[in-house]
Amino acid sequence: MGGKMSRLRSIWHSMKKRCYNKAHPYYEYYGGKGITVCSEWLLDFSNFKQWAESNGYTDNLTIDRIDNSKGYFPSNCRWVTMKEQQNNRTSNHLITYKGETKTMKQWSESLGIPYRLIKDRIIKSGYSAEKAFSVESYKNIRQVTLNSKTQSIHAWCKELGLNYNTVLSRLHRGWPIDRLFIAKGGK
Repeated sequence: MGGKMSRLRSIWHSMKKRCYNKAHPYYEYYGGKGITVCSEWLLDFSNFKQWAESNGYTDNLTIDRIDNSKGYFPSNCRWVTMKEQQNNRTSNHLITYKGETKTMKQWSESLGIPYRLIKDRIIKSGYSAEKAFSVESYKNIRQVTLNSKTQSIHAWCKELGLNYNTVLSRLHRGWPIDRLFIAKGGK
C-alpha cells in the first residue's frame, strides 16, 4: 500500500505545484490561466485521498479535469487512462462528422484512416471532414487529367521526371490534383 500512497501523494503535490508555483514548467497552462485547487484538497491530503479512493483511483490512472477551463475540485475531476486524458486536452482539434464530435486521433482509430493523413487533409489542405474521411478520394484515382491530357499517375511521373512514390505520398496526404506534379522548388 506504500506505493499507492506515495504515487497518490505525488499526484496531489504535482497538482498543487502546477496551479501555485510560478517556477513550475506548466504553471502557465494551469495557475497562469486561473486554474486552482479547491480549499478542501489544497489544505488537506487526507480529503484528496478519501475522494480519490472513493472515485476509482488505481495506479494506472491519472487525474483529469472534465472541464479544462475549471479547476481541481470533486465534481470536475475524475480518474482516467493516459489515452483518455490525451483526448481531453484543450489543444486537441475536434471534428464533427455525421453528428458526432471526436478528436482527430479518435476519428483515425474508428475509421481506420491513418492519423497523419487526416491531419494533413484537414490542417494543411483545409478539407471538410466529409472529404478528409473519404477513402475513395485518394484510393480510386487511376487516371489524371492535366491541361486536357489524361494519363496514369505513373505516366505523368515519367513524363515530368518526378518520383512516383513522392507523388503517391502527396496524393495520400490529400494534395489537390493540380499540385501533385509540382517539382521541388514549385516548378
